[in-house]
Amino acid sequence: MEQSFASRWQARDPKTAVFNYRFAAFSFPASEKAYALAVGDLAERLGAFNLRLIVAQGDPSTDLAVLLRKSYAPETPIISIEATDQERVKHRDQALLYQYNSHDYTAEILRLGIRLFPKASSVAILVNVGSGDQSYLPLIEELRAEHPMLRIVPVLNPTRSTVDEALRDSPKVSFVILLSPGWVGADGRLLLGSELIDWIEQGYGLPVLSSIQEFAGSGMVGGVGVTARNYGHAVADLGLSLVLDGKEPEPWISSSGLATSFADYQALLRFGVSPSSVPNGVELINQPVSFWVRYRYLIATGIALLFIATSVLVGVLLLRSRQRRFLVKTNETLELKIADRTAELRAANEELEASNENLALMIRRNEAMQDNLLRHAREVTLGRLTAGIDHELNTPLNAIGSANEAICLVLSDAEGGIAERILSLDEGQERLFRRYAPMAIGGSREALPNGADSGSIEERLVGLGRGDAATIAGDLRDAGLAALEDDQLLELSRADAQPVVQALYRVSALGRSTRIIDSALERIVDVLRTVREYITGLHADGHERRVVLRESLDRALLLFKNRLPASIALETDYRDIPPVRGNDAVLVRLWTHLVQNALQAMDSGGILRVSVGRDGGFAVVAVDDEGKGIPPEIADTIFDPFVTTRPLAEGMGMGLAYCKKVVESMGGTITHSPKERGTVFTVRIPLDADA
Repeated sequence: MEQSFASRWQARDPKTAVFNYRFAAFSFPASEKAYALAVGDLAERLGAFNLRLIVAQGDPSTDLAVLLRKSYAPETPIISIEATDQERVKHRDQALLYQYNSHDYTAEILRLGIRLFPKASSVAILVNVGSGDQSYLPLIEELRAEHPMLRIVPVLNPTRSTVDEALRDSPKVSFVILLSPGWVGADGRLLLGSELIDWIEQGYGLPVLSSIQEFAGSGMVGGVGVTARNYGHAVADLGLSLVLDGKEPEPWISSSGLATSFADYQALLRFGVSPSSVPNGVELINQPVSFWVRYRYLIATGIALLFIATSVLVGVLLLRSRQRRFLVKTNETLELKIADRTAELRAANEELEASNENLALMIRRNEAMQDNLLRHAREVTLGRLTAGIDHELNTPLNAIGSANEAICLVLSDAEGGIAERILSLDEGQERLFRRYAPMAIGGSREALPNGADSGSIEERLVGLGRGDAATIAGDLRDAGLAALEDDQLLELSRADAQPVVQALYRVSALGRSTRIIDSALERIVDVLRTVREYITGLHADGHERRVVLRESLDRALLLFKNRLPASIALETDYRDIPPVRGNDAVLVRLWTHLVQNALQAMDSGGILRVSVGRDGGFAVVAVDDEGKGIPPEIADTIFDPFVTTRPLAEGMGMGLAYCKKVVESMGGTITHSPKERGTVFTVRIPLDADA
């Protein structure tokens, strides 16, 4: 009933919420204090709602609804369902109170039972009434007067004991009229609805009639009443007419117009009652459907399909006859079209064959062009590599050649070779030669600025009283003996010491030449190693170990310590981080390439910054220069082989390509980023996981 009530309201007014609140009527307290507490509880629970209608079922609920409206919701209509006559009299002066009560169907149910069970001698009527209410007894007397041959046994407010007392002599009771919502059974459980009807049938073997049609099919034989769905819709319609339509019906309304009589087909058979004895106007429910009702849709479908099949067959025969005539004409036309089409296809095939031949020729030409392009690319690559290697090797080879010429000149010149010079020395001169030969071979001349020592020695020789100071000073400077003490200058400036100075000069020239040859050979080895390692992927000795980056960087920077121009300042910032795993020699060459590129870019001087830091599991090395930067047109290809900012004759563009290959082989990355002045190269290398 609640669902049908709510569905009817939602259909008319979707924004309205239907709120259900229940009290157990049989246990509800009746004192004024209890009513006040209940009303307060209701008001607290319903305070968030704008109450437009109150529906109460039963006497206690009606009293509560009246008090609730008086205290918290004035002018709100109330619909009271199934209130007693006493409740009607009690609230007869209440405005906007409408009572919708079910009709008393006891007499109608009794007449239906007598029609279904004409041999019945007695009937038990189980009904709930209000506490102390005896208003049902006059109705029993009226029924007894109307049916004097029938024994009527009323059981008011039935319990387990009173029901058992009335029904235990079951042969004397023919059927039961159940008007009670329930009671506690023999096992102590509360019995309600269909469970209660089954309990009566199974316990006493008696048919049951009632006013609640929803219980049919669970043991109930039949009855007279209003379905919960119709009752809910009727009460909802009454509320909608009040709230939405503004109509005011009569204060007292009966549901008798909604009642229907019904009998359960299956239950009648269980109690030996023929369904044919059911009076006219009584709805027979749960009866099996007839053959026609059960299969009428299949039969109708079969007839329709048979008609359709016949129509289709006739149509097919007519269509085939027409198609046969049509096919004859069509075949003649098709033969002509096929002949024309065959000729067209033959011509198209000839054109296609010619196109295929042209296409094959073009493919062969393209393949030849691709071969030429690849060969040209290889030749260009080989040319660039050869030119770069040629430049890189020519410089040290030229230095070796010059040094070799100098050695040959020292060994044999117009004034006599070094051997003749040394052999011509007397014993005193030989001792003097042996004393100063290591200083001459060490080449102290390279440590002094050009020309700075000559004037200084000349001034000192003049101060010491030596004549021809300029000549002596030049000879000593050429021999690499510029930084001498005064007593040493006096010793070597004597006239008899001049052959010794000439021999020392030639020894100094030999030392310089050998150092030039060593440096040139080291450069040649480094160039060949870089090319080999880039091409083959081999790194030094191939052994990996833990490398401390700050130590590796210091070894690389040491190579540039004496070659940094005065216009370039070097700054380092080393953070304390774990080591990486790699080849120390390869890493030194990596840093050497990056620093060398930075120095070559800093023609105008500036600050060269080298830093070591950490980012998560990676070591980060940054080489930050203040040079002229990387041209935008080669910024994306700067790490490719043979890409360089210098002329081809000055480099082969393998340095950064080598760096990238080394870093990626260690699982790292190398990037570059421009800034306002210069470029920053950043190397990320994984830290040693075991560190």
